[in-house]
Amino acid sequence: MVQNNSAFIALSDIKNELIQSIAWQSIAPGSSNLVYRGCCEQSSYILRINASTEFAYGVCREREASVLDLIKGQPWAPNIIENNSELGWCLMQDHGASLQIDKGHEQTLLTMLNNMHQFSASVSVAEANNISFDYQQLFAGYHRLLSGSDSNALALALCKELAIGINKLPDVRQVLMHQDLHPQNVCVGTGMVMIDWEYAGWGGPWLDTAALNHAFNIPEQKLRQLSIYQTLDDWQFKRGLNQALAINSAISCIWYWLRWYLLPETVLSQSLVIQREYQESLERQASACLKDLKRN
Repeated sequence: MVQNNSAFIALSDIKNELIQSIAWQSIAPGSSNLVYRGCCEQSSYILRINASTEFAYGVCREREASVLDLIKGQPWAPNIIENNSELGWCLMQDHGASLQIDKGHEQTLLTMLNNMHQFSASVSVAEANNISFDYQQLFAGYHRLLSGSDSNALALALCKELAIGINKLPDVRQVLMHQDLHPQNVCVGTGMVMIDWEYAGWGGPWLDTAALNHAFNIPEQKLRQLSIYQTLDDWQFKRGLNQALAINSAISCIWYWLRWYLLPETVLSQSLVIQREYQESLERQASACLKDLKRN
């Protein structure tokens, strides 16, 4: 197994006057990054110390920086004070508490995603090409990282099936994608804002749509009303949504598998029984994901 020896930049090493003036408190346990909240002169801020991209699998800091520049000023985009991707930190306004799932937010979430798709129509070809997301490169990278052990056979098969499955999604207009939508990444304060654009890029809208269905419990018939799917019939939309749900589940399974394989210190502190149970759980998930991808 490969060990990750990367280190986070220390707070004391960040040469920013505002950051140095704030007493930061750690939040968001379980995140790949280190995340802090702090206040200064009645304003609240969030500071993210970036994990190495060897740990945050699939993240491209340069692409994220380009996306954040592109969406600056949009009502659904975070207010970035400074994003220093080279040194590994990002300072932004605190946009409030994470969204609590209830039906009262369904229409607001749908409107937000629709607005992002409409904004995408104003993005130039050059800007879109600059943030293009290459799924085949991502899946090939996953496969390469996992190819060092026979015990990863299920995960390797899943990587290959993902490379096939992503091409089965029905064709619709390409747009800006967030690609990590879940309630902790949607903040509700004076408005609704999507944060954590680490996996964002340019491509198809399907995985974000599937996330609204799975993570926010928005039913299929309401997602069908998103304007970007007007060119599809009901059968095409249902097929695309089911395929996207399977892809999202498979990507999540691979992500946790990579953590298990490349960062054993995250689980070695547990008993052998717990370790074995965790591995068996990943194997069950991978088997289920393979069946779902092949069925669609």
